[in-house]
Amino acid sequence: MLALGLGLACTEPNPYAQEAGADSTETGADSTETGDDPPGCGDPACELGLELVTFSLQGDDTFTAQIPKPAEQDTVPIAAIRRYAPGQSETFGFAIDWTDDGDSWGLEVTTSGAAANSRIEGVAVVIGLGEDFPAPELHELEISTADGCGELETDALDGRFFVDTVERYDPGGAEVFEFSRTATVGETAAVEYCVSQPEQLDATLGVKLIAFSVPEGALAVAAGAVLDSGGGANESFGSLGNVDEVVHLIGARALSEASEPALGYAVECSTTPPYECSYDLLGFSGGAAVEVGGAAIAIQ
Repeated sequence: MLALGLGLACTEPNPYAQEAGADSTETGADSTETGDDPPGCGDPACELGLELVTFSLQGDDTFTAQIPKPAEQDTVPIAAIRRYAPGQSETFGFAIDWTDDGDSWGLEVTTSGAAANSRIEGVAVVIGLGEDFPAPELHELEISTADGCGELETDALDGRFFVDTVERYDPGGAEVFEFSRTATVGETAAVEYCVSQPEQLDATLGVKLIAFSVPEGALAVAAGAVLDSGGGANESFGSLGNVDEVVHLIGARALSEASEPALGYAVECSTTPPYECSYDLLGFSGGAAVEVGGAAIAIQ
């Protein structure tokens, strides 16, 4: 486990990037901003705080951690699975759960249906904002095979950045459990996930969406790619410039494994310029595909 506390101060304007492989920009940058201008960089409320841990589990296992809340007033937690490697298991699942424990967020990550060589790796982040900014917005949804689809929608973005991740993937003993994602961005952001499980077992997908202000000088860039028969992909975040730290909150947003029940993926990212990420399929066979996506948040 790696634990890291970060403070983000105002130094440069916010760049927003279109999400790779998507039809729309997921930052709300095109919407009309309302209200007062953000505080100047001399104001402590200008800072956006981050606390994070990385984790790795093999087989059926549990990981727990207490992540301190940043000193900023309002906080929200979110996690992303950056490596999902089923190994010899066709029913491998994971679940990420959070508890608000006052001065910290309690994190519990569990795996199920694993083989000895099944493995996940990920990053969990607690984001905090000062009192002069709206509290980060949080939406959560669990979708079963009986539901089919479910949608999360933000309030008016007004220039805020948003990101969504899958925090629960529970095949319920099924060999094939697929999901897909579509996003529509205008004044608000609406994200729909749909699930498919041919055996009609009790499979469940858990999704989280957060939206938060990015103070002047903070950097948040959308990320993603579709991995299929064309192989892996690379993505560079050199536009962030020379920064102290980069947090890559990137995981799977769609999984099509009908032709390969043990399909997996891996996201490997560099913390040095140009902060490139490589995305790869694991256990690939023809017809399988994974869409990865999320965000890179830069620390200056």
